[in-house]
Amino acid sequence: MSLREALGALVERAEAAGGRAAVVVRPLHGDDDEAIAVAADHRFTAASLIKLPILATALDSGLPFDERLPVRPAVPGSGVLAHLADVGDMSVRDLLTLMVAVSDNTATNVLIDRIGRERVNDWCARHGLTATVLARPLMDLEAHARGLDNLTSAADVASVLSRLADSPFAVRALEAQQFNDRLPRHLPPGFRLAHKTGELTGVRHDAGIVYPPAGPPVVVAMLTDGTTDGAGHIAECGRLVFSALAGS
Repeated sequence: MSLREALGALVERAEAAGGRAAVVVRPLHGDDDEAIAVAADHRFTAASLIKLPILATALDSGLPFDERLPVRPAVPGSGVLAHLADVGDMSVRDLLTLMVAVSDNTATNVLIDRIGRERVNDWCARHGLTATVLARPLMDLEAHARGLDNLTSAADVASVLSRLADSPFAVRALEAQQFNDRLPRHLPPGFRLAHKTGELTGVRHDAGIVYPPAGPPVVVAMLTDGTTDGAGHIAECGRLVFSALAGS
């Protein structure tokens, strides 16, 4: 079975379990006709994958890394800042790193306030991310109750990662990712993975840049919702991709 067929069957298994899934696998530098895409344009709740276009906007806008921002108020969810008793100002560099490596929601909201939602959405529109929207800060339950949600697609996430791959800072932060139960679960020796997860109730995502020991890098994104084992499906996606790269 080819990788394309195996990934299509994986999406079908997720859907048979009552959920949805989408996959994109494509060379980091290569022709679009080499890409594998299954339900790539379907919109999903972005969860923490929305942090990728925030990172890209910060880098492209030249937000000074040494600028210091007040860290307040804290919000619940993933990250560490909400659990610290005394946090003063922090540099943009450290806030970006926390946003990616430990998916810190407080750091993310501080950055959204500094950059502006409109600027992030404008960056997405200018770069062809038609399914992605930053509609609200993270953990804004009142906005969520009004129907405002952050959205994206597997195709958009893969596109953002392709752009972030040109930034050594972004790649280092993505390689420092601390949530490794999905794509990296079957990562073989010698492979590197720079990735970002997303998670909410019933939602599991993971997307990253795979650097095999030989051959060109590959972008992988799998988004799931409503499945009973989204993390397991994504881990299997990673295993299939790594096996195909090792075989080639």
